Amino acid sequence: MSVKLYASSHVYAEIVWIPKYDMPIAYILLNNKPDSEIEIIPKIKEIIKDSQSVKCEIQGVYGVYDIIAKVECENMGDIRSTLGKIRRVNKIISTITMLVNEEQQF
Repeated sequence: MSVKLYASSHVYAEIVWIPKYDMPIAYILLNNKPDSEIEIIPKIKEIIKDSQSVKCEIQGVYGVYDIIAKVECENMGDIRSTLGKIRRVNKIISTITMLVNEEQQF
């Protein structure tokens, strides 16, 4: 998106909107077997550590879900690959993945 400001017939300034993030971001909500967060979180960190192009924040949480992870990758292929690896971690029962809408980041 671009906005131009005019002074008479000359362009005075142009404001260009630049997206906040270049990399796709996914939030992953995980359900796991009871009391297994202590095992799962280090396993996911190990998966992420193996990839140079992946950034991850992960926390155990209270509520309907047991763990939440924010995953940033260089491209959607890396997101899919990382999600596949996370889903295969033993004792994870289910996951819900939400991709960030890049047009609505503020």
